[in-house]
Amino acid sequence: MIQGGSSGALNGEQVTRLGIRMERQNALTRSDATPLSLWVVLGEAALRQEVGGRGVLQRQLHHLIEVAQLPNVTLQVLPFSAGACMGGMLPFTLYGFPPPAKLEVVLLEHYTSHAYLEAAEDTAHYDDVFNHLRASALSARKSEELIAGIAGELAT
Repeated sequence: MIQGGSSGALNGEQVTRLGIRMERQNALTRSDATPLSLWVVLGEAALRQEVGGRGVLQRQLHHLIEVAQLPNVTLQVLPFSAGACMGGMLPFTLYGFPPPAKLEVVLLEHYTSHAYLEAAEDTAHYDDVFNHLRASALSARKSEELIAGIAGELAT
């Protein structure tokens, strides 16, 4: 995914981006500090796109189920049946920082750059979008069942 569909070795920037993403994953299970809380809403299409082949996708789906079992993680799937939803297909990350910072920041990642939005009206808009997505998505339990079902389909 870091390569944007191209093949071959990762370049220096892509290696850096991959490292950052791996560090973010480690923050969910760190023992030297309080693990981060994570609430994710994934579109069903992301669970069915075979990037790297069926075996790679099946391992990724099993990994998602494992991560979803963590007490600090909530994973929901926005199924195809939800239809068009507020926010469309634009991915975003909403970071919330506890007091004393009490700050929210929206991260919009693009192919060649990224943008951070900190204005109250921007973060309030993305809060609304995220709440709509959470309400439209399957429950965490139903999401795990769907992910397991897709992984099972790949085994055949």
